[in-house]
Order: sequence, then structure tokens, then C-alpha cells
Amino acid sequence: MNLNFKNKKILITGGSEGIGKKIVFDFLKLDGEVIIVDKKKPEFLNRLKKNKSLNFIKCDFLKDNEVNLLLRKLSTIDIDILINNARFKSKNVNKLNNFKDNLKLDLQFHFLLSEKLIKDAIKKKIFFKICNMSSISSKLISAQSPAYHFSKSSINSMTKYFSIRYGKKNINVNAILPGFILQERFIKKFNSSKNITYKKKVLKVLPYSRYGTEEDVSNLVLFLSSGYSNFINGENIILDGGASNQDQFAVLLEN
Repeated sequence: MNLNFKNKKILITGGSEGIGKKIVFDFLKLDGEVIIVDKKKPEFLNRLKKNKSLNFIKCDFLKDNEVNLLLRKLSTIDIDILINNARFKSKNVNKLNNFKDNLKLDLQFHFLLSEKLIKDAIKKKIFFKICNMSSISSKLISAQSPAYHFSKSSINSMTKYFSIRYGKKNINVNAILPGFILQERFIKKFNSSKNITYKKKVLKVLPYSRYGTEEDVSNLVLFLSSGYSNFINGENIILDGGASNQDQFAVLLEN
């Protein structure tokens, strides 16, 4: 399978760090033209400033005026692929504000952005692909916040809705539901001597002898963004190494 994204413009929300950053670099390696939309300027942007295939648009997803400005700006760009990767992060102790902001970013913003680019693609007759970043927490209850569970479940529904509503107009939409994914920036902490107990528990629960990586997520994003996945539409794909297929009580009773 030879993936290549030459002459394709890819918009990635939340591409400044973590999994989003990995996805950005992988698209660039495959000749894609990448536009990062994020609140924070990527630390690697200056290092790659000579790369004409990489652009950055600053946007605070929670500010309506900035979102409206972004949507107007994108009308002048022919986007082929949208990766809805941004997620809400806050240390605000006000639970109600956190709840509202979580839903506003994870769900409302990505809905408005997706619908805008879908309508633009239909007008321009572009075969348009969307890959939504959901979570296994949309299917199972985890330690994440209530709003995180609700927003990710809604993203799954949004994925199916857009795929049916616009499928006949060459709009292809799928979602990825990652389970335990260890990001590069947390590997040292995960493998530290102070974290042995937690690490053992994680590896016991996982059917594989390893944890999920940023590369695992990025590889699936690349596949779903390519022509090889054109007949996959409206799917919420679990990416957890099979962990969610297990009987939780059987795992607990294992020696």
C-alpha cells in the first residue's frame, strides 16, 4: 500500500502537540499540504518555517469571533481532508464552565467547522474526507469527565449523521475511538520506577504485550484519509488493541 497526499490540503485542529503533532508530521512526510488550526502556536513551526507545505492559523476555539473569522478565511482555501483532533483541556475548578466549554469545543466547534467545509466541498465538487477523533470513552465509562463522555458520544453520532446526510455528494466521514494510547511526551513518566504498579496494571488489561502509540493512531488517520478507505463511511472504529472486547471480571480474576 503506497500512501501519498501530493496536491492534497489537510486541515488539522489541535495539531500543535501530542497525537495531533504526530499526524501533522506524517502527512508532511507523504507530501501533503498541512494547515494546523490551534490556540497555541506549535513549537516546531519556526524550525520548519522554510517548509511551504506547512501553515498555521491561530484560533481560540471557545471565542465566537475567532471561530467566525476562521470559517470566513477557510472559504478561500480548497480543503480536501479535515482531521478534527482538538480536544478541550482546562484546570478550571468551575465544573459548570468546564462542562459548557468542553461541549462547545469538542462538539459545537467541530460541527460548525465540518458543516462549513462540507458545504464548500460540495460547491467546489471536491471529494471530501473527514476523520473525527473520538474516544473509547464514548462507548465505555472511564475516569474522564462527564462532558468528555457526552461530547465524544455526540461525535460518534455526528460522524454517522454526516456520512448519511452527504454521502451521495462525495463526503466521506469516519471516526477513531482510541483506547489507552501512550503519547511520546509521557513515555519517560510511564516507564519510571515510581510508576511500576500502574504500568503492570495497564499491560495486564491490554491483550497485546504493548500499549497503543501515537503511530498507531496516525496510521489509522492516514488510511482513513486515503483512497484505500473510500468505501468505509460513517464508521466509529475502536483502536484499543482489543481491550474493550474482554470480560472485565475475567481480567480481574486472572492470576
